[in-house]
Amino acid sequence: MQTRIIGDVHGKYLSYLKLIENVERSVQIGDFGFGFGTRGEAKFIDSLIDQMHGENLIIRGNQDPPSEIARSSHFIPDGTIKNSTMFIGGASSIDRQYRIPGVDWWEDEQLSQDELDQLIEVYREKKPRVLITHEAPEVLVPILVRDSIFGSHVRENSRTRNAFDIMRTIHTPEIHVFGHWHTHMDSVIGGTRFICLNELEYIDLEI
Repeated sequence: MQTRIIGDVHGKYLSYLKLIENVERSVQIGDFGFGFGTRGEAKFIDSLIDQMHGENLIIRGNQDPPSEIARSSHFIPDGTIKNSTMFIGGASSIDRQYRIPGVDWWEDEQLSQDELDQLIEVYREKKPRVLITHEAPEVLVPILVRDSIFGSHVRENSRTRNAFDIMRTIHTPEIHVFGHWHTHMDSVIGGTRFICLNELEYIDLEI
């Protein structure tokens, strides 16, 4: 099915709503912005999405508190597989030392190692054709650092990125779409088409 995949929104809800007008199906790939406003605001935004045409889904980013985004009727839980497409949210915030826990940083911003290990086994069994995630594989970091605003600030490995590297050794997905890095990428590497979407950037794919 033709699906519009949309990059990070960062609370720019009106721009996002314009992107899903008259679209049969969309997937927003995290950092939507749930949790930065009041709880009432999140419920209001969810109601606006409800009024739009089509099926509009959202995975979580590192800037989406898991407990808050899970309240959305549009949320795709981590590890969901639909039509040979696997969805995994979460990432590590490189600027977390400047954030306030429970306000704009959450300890469970990425899955635990045990949770990721379980998803690796699901991936091994199902071998999805497409991966849609918030974060990228670790192997792409040298390319992404070169082109993104993060620059050389990325120092430490991420268990989420490492898990995606392990998945690639098990099975080569045809397409892997992600956001988080605030840059654009569309390249075939090792048999996979890797697509990084910048803020509010989108691509229409048959998935």
